Amino acid sequence: MATQYLISLGHKRIAYIGSCKNEARYDGFIETLSRHDLVIHPEYLTEVQHTERDGFKAMEKICRLPELPTAVYCANDIIAIGALKYLSTHRLLHYRPSIIGSDDISEAQNTDPMLTTIRVPRMEMGRFALYLLMDRLSGGHSAVTRVELEGRLMTRTSCAPPSLQTQ
Repeated sequence: MATQYLISLGHKRIAYIGSCKNEARYDGFIETLSRHDLVIHPEYLTEVQHTERDGFKAMEKICRLPELPTAVYCANDIIAIGALKYLSTHRLLHYRPSIIGSDDISEAQNTDPMLTTIRVPRMEMGRFALYLLMDRLSGGHSAVTRVELEGRLMTRTSCAPPSLQTQ
């Protein structure tokens, strides 16, 4: 959903910061780029721990690339906050990619610019986890269960079409 939104704004050079191995968000990122016949630039893929510090360092690395991406999808809001902080402390770069995260933590509304993000359905996730736990404790099924719940796009000010960004 996050990558699809960036593409709908007109972005074609999109970076990813987060976990890349066995990660549904990364897999969705790659699948969406492929579905739209967009180039997957290996230099735009940055494997990091899910911390603000790693988001900061990853954005520093991205800013050194010869061809800059116009947008960055961060696997979670903590990483995105680190990336935004790097851009904020290095305003002289005149580089303002669109940044989008996932989770919609409360801090996402307190960034400058306010972080566009995907809100995950926490209540439904908790309810389903409790249901599974109770089912297993009562001798119900024991198979591995995978459930995907749809998030909701929270459009804020950290994303814009590439033509409206200052670069």
